[in-house]
Amino acid sequence: AGECRLLVGLASLEHSARMRAHVYGGPPESISSGVKGIGAVEVRRNAADLDHFKGRDPRVFRDAIYLDTCGDDVYSSVRRYFEWLRRRDYPDDPVVPDGADEVIWHSWYAHQMTISQEVIRDQARRARELGIRRIQIDAGWDVPPAAAIWGGNRANPERFPDFRGLIDELHAGGQRVALHMNPFSVDPFAFADQKLLFPLLIHKGGEPFKGSYDARQLCPRCAGTREYILSCVRRIVGEYGIDDVWYDFVDDNPELFGGCEAEHEHAPGTSGESVLAILRAMQAEASRLRPGAVLWGRRDQANA
Repeated sequence: AGECRLLVGLASLEHSARMRAHVYGGPPESISSGVKGIGAVEVRRNAADLDHFKGRDPRVFRDAIYLDTCGDDVYSSVRRYFEWLRRRDYPDDPVVPDGADEVIWHSWYAHQMTISQEVIRDQARRARELGIRRIQIDAGWDVPPAAAIWGGNRANPERFPDFRGLIDELHAGGQRVALHMNPFSVDPFAFADQKLLFPLLIHKGGEPFKGSYDARQLCPRCAGTREYILSCVRRIVGEYGIDDVWYDFVDDNPELFGGCEAEHEHAPGTSGESVLAILRAMQAEASRLRPGAVLWGRRDQANA
């Protein structure tokens, strides 16, 4: 898969960062030699995003930068970075899910919503030729072509006429597949089978609340929300044979953690506690259906 001349990682992953690499006095390939050129990595953080700064004087934020210039394959470099993070932050928890420290091919950055069965099959083949064993299918798999709506968590037959067959092909090639899911965000106006979800929606002012990206949100404190989300997990993992469920727009979804004025019964506790309970139930259900299945979360500025 090629030689990794320089891998850069940060110790603190709680807040967003921008990184740029520069090489002065020589071509990029000279960055590891230190003879023809000088390599520099610029890291920028937005102080407004750092909780560490709020109410503190002096304004101090501690971090560490990980640099790997061993020059071997990229997979070994990524594994060493993960192992460094584990030793640094989780010395008593040596368990890393199978494949979690490997390079991944992700559909969003190259194709965004324009994915199809043919696109995923072709790109997975190319990734396999490079030694990449992990495939992540992002948004677009469960909506009609050219649609700008939230997903229905059900494979769209126009894009994927044989979704399970495609997943079986990837498995036969030795690849592990993760699938995108917006567990709490729905569009009952676009998907017929979601019309029954209206009573479960977050309501404000007597109407379903319309939040970011025009999405409607399922109330996490409503018992029916948990049952609907787990039914989606059963379809994704049990029916489609997906290895990992990658949930999106949860931690960065403020509407999800606000109040709800709907008439449905609300579980005691906070919305955040209900969200966490549902995520744990998702992991338990995925593991029951497919031992070794992993539930992933979306981090700010990162899809993993």
